[in-house]
Amino acid sequence: MVMRRRALFRTEPAAPMLVLCLAASLLFSSCGPARGVVKADATFGYCPVCQMKVKASDDWAAEIYYKDQTKLMFESPGDLLIFYT
Repeated sequence: MVMRRRALFRTEPAAPMLVLCLAASLLFSSCGPARGVVKADATFGYCPVCQMKVKASDDWAAEIYYKDQTKLMFESPGDLLIFYT
């Protein structure tokens, strides 16, 4: 009778663990600083919908002003509408 040694390590493919690690790293690396509300006199900011940099002097830039002297800047009126829907 031949006795077989039990494997110390799992011999299954490591693909599921690799996929899980890759998905976790992509999830955590995509999180960036919260951008959106800026002071009312700011000349540039970031669109809360598409995260693009917005200049207040652009022709298509849209802004929402709040009573606390802050504003949201949008890259286009379309992004402003997406923000409200």
